[in-house]
Amino acid sequence: MTTRPSKNNPTGITNYEIPSALAALPEWQDLAQAMNRCALAGGDLGVTQTQWIDAVRNLASGISFMDCCPECDRGDLDIVDGEYVDTSAAPAVTEVTDRWVRGRYVCRNGHTWRCGYSLTSPLYF
Repeated sequence: MTTRPSKNNPTGITNYEIPSALAALPEWQDLAQAMNRCALAGGDLGVTQTQWIDAVRNLASGISFMDCCPECDRGDLDIVDGEYVDTSAAPAVTEVTDRWVRGRYVCRNGHTWRCGYSLTSPLYF
């Protein structure tokens, strides 16, 4: 990606190239559609384009540290009938210290909790 921030282009993005293998995935287009809906909703809340790009960059970095909501978690999936609900959430706030990521999480139902992972954890997932 090439960036040159300016008054007319505060994000500074002048070009980028998504690897074709990613761009061809149906999930890539699902991601793009979800991000568009989120960007529009964030814009309604006053989130700027620069804030949006920073948030998405942070989210992409935090995906490896997702955790399941302890209040929504369904540990009895073999017994309970019904559709599986993914209770995982990416960290909303993180602190990185001493090779650890300590995150505060918020699930889609508004529950909050904290969890910590070693910075090397993504190597094992």
